[in-house]
Amino acid sequence: MSDSDASTPASSPNGRANAVARPPGAQIRRRAGGSQAPKPNSSRAAGAGGSSGTMLKLYTDDSPGLRVDPYVVLILSLAFIGSIFFLHISAKLIRVFTKPPRVTQATTIMSGYIYCANAPAVANAALVLASSPFLIIDCEGKNLGAADGVLSLMCIGTANAEHIFVFDVLALRSRNALSQLRLVLDLLADPTVKKIMWDCRNDFLEITATYGVFLQGVLDLQLAEIDSRASVRGEKEWKRTVRLAARGRRLPLSLIKQNPDLFSGVHSLQGMDACIKEARLLTTGKDPQVVAMHKTNGSMIWLDRPLLPRLLHYAAHDIEMIGALYEHFKSQSWITPVNEDALVDKSMRYAHSLYHQGRVAEDDVFGSSSLLPLDVLGEPRGLTVPCQGCNRMQSLHCFTTNRRGRKIVARTNICRVCQIKLLIKQVDHPVSWVNVTTYESR
Repeated sequence: MSDSDASTPASSPNGRANAVARPPGAQIRRRAGGSQAPKPNSSRAAGAGGSSGTMLKLYTDDSPGLRVDPYVVLILSLAFIGSIFFLHISAKLIRVFTKPPRVTQATTIMSGYIYCANAPAVANAALVLASSPFLIIDCEGKNLGAADGVLSLMCIGTANAEHIFVFDVLALRSRNALSQLRLVLDLLADPTVKKIMWDCRNDFLEITATYGVFLQGVLDLQLAEIDSRASVRGEKEWKRTVRLAARGRRLPLSLIKQNPDLFSGVHSLQGMDACIKEARLLTTGKDPQVVAMHKTNGSMIWLDRPLLPRLLHYAAHDIEMIGALYEHFKSQSWITPVNEDALVDKSMRYAHSLYHQGRVAEDDVFGSSSLLPLDVLGEPRGLTVPCQGCNRMQSLHCFTTNRRGRKIVARTNICRVCQIKLLIKQVDHPVSWVNVTTYESR
């Protein structure tokens, strides 16, 4: 349609021109000229709440109707627009803070497992495990890693926890069972077979003590989470100190800030349940009933036979959770083909940290803690000396040192992590200076 056609009134079939609704501005000009405009018969000319004449009386100063200052109209319009904008932003914020948990692959929890308590079951498990590109390992028992520790269950899963085998260590003591189990133990000792674990220290110690086998090729997810904080997630120094303080439950934040040399490079460990919640994985955490049983009866419950089905399910579920976290860590680039070998090296240093300390009493002040040992994220450098607390050989920078110029002439008899353990547990223990040259001359 041309512009000239658009300005020509349309004719009805009987030859009369139909009334054409004009914009309100055009009607106002005609009234200003003194002519009376006929009421339009088009519904589009009238407002939703009344006729066009009513609307004109509301918005024009020259009409005998209600008079409203234009500035009032402007303010009301802006207020209306502002309220719409506020509601829009509020809706977005509600969606952000109430968004449902993300669902990642391999997080659907089924807790299906095969209980292995005889030689044929072990032989079948060995064949399945040998075909997996990597293994997921977790153990249960009485006070694992402690002086009275006893290994009860050794749980091993295939990739993505597709198959989970729960080996009853107490039941597999016959010569025939041990000969079949040797095939599984060979996989554990094979450095080319990657083992995914969470806090491998106690499990490493118990498997070595029970079977004389050193786990090789371990990739510890607890360690990978710590490593990713600065290298991938870009966490700053203040965040590390806040984690150490744990909102004052572990240590006063002011104490950490006042002693920067003591706390330098020390990291706090995060539990598996907390990591799963932080990652928003579609999986349940640890069974609260089993956790309650632990608090009431202690870890002796793992030595009872027959084991309750709930306990077996609990043990198998740990494999599923570790498998889900491993897939999540890879999706977040916390674990990549580039850094995986380095993480294995760090994990092996982490695994040996408790082994070098040896079994200690459960209440030993220098025993297991919520702190990552030093010389784990990085290789020991320079002179290494023993700590009289954790019995580990560590670099001099792991101790509080005394310098003469640029030269270190003395260091404390216990490492900085062991000193922090004393502060956390509020134990008075003598800390003395040791001449560094004494160790250099040995």
